[in-house]
Amino acid sequence: MNLTVSPFLSRLLALGLLILVVVLAWIILVNPIRADFEAQETRIERGSQLLQRYEKALADEPVLRTEIEQLRKNDGSPDPFLKGASTQIIAANLQNQIQRLVAGEPGDIRSIQVLPESQEDGFEKIGLRVTLTAGIPSMQKIFYDIESSVPSLFIDNLDVRTNVRRRRRNAESSVNRVQIRFDVFGYRKLTGSDAG
Repeated sequence: MNLTVSPFLSRLLALGLLILVVVLAWIILVNPIRADFEAQETRIERGSQLLQRYEKALADEPVLRTEIEQLRKNDGSPDPFLKGASTQIIAANLQNQIQRLVAGEPGDIRSIQVLPESQEDGFEKIGLRVTLTAGIPSMQKIFYDIESSVPSLFIDNLDVRTNVRRRRRNAESSVNRVQIRFDVFGYRKLTGSDAG
């Protein structure tokens, strides 16, 4: 069987195949390259915008540093460091402060002992180990008052126990009480004579 195709149909098929090859070449070769170029242009545009922001930030840096220094000098915030003539005086003042804070809440101090001072990065760390009994709401208030006080104090090594012996006749007052043991400490700046 011999199929003969007219010259017009033959040209039409050839043209169709040519169009098909061009479309496939576009889809396979040109379109991904074009998409990659568009993605690169977007990245370059974003990078240049980011570069402009960085250059502006660098230009503003000296002014911002001056403003920060002025704010540090004029912020009026109290000194966060412990003050006192000696470590023993500071520890005694710290002990009185803790006693005042606990006395304002329903809680009982069982013991307070002064921890050995230590030096850290040009500061002297002065602390106490406190053992007390209190209810959970009182404990939260006491901790808040300690950590929001000025000079700055920090709580560490917290141990809360619920097996507190009930020594009072009125068991209702001690039902929600817990025994709390924690370290509280602050820092004092070391002067040249202290650091030696």
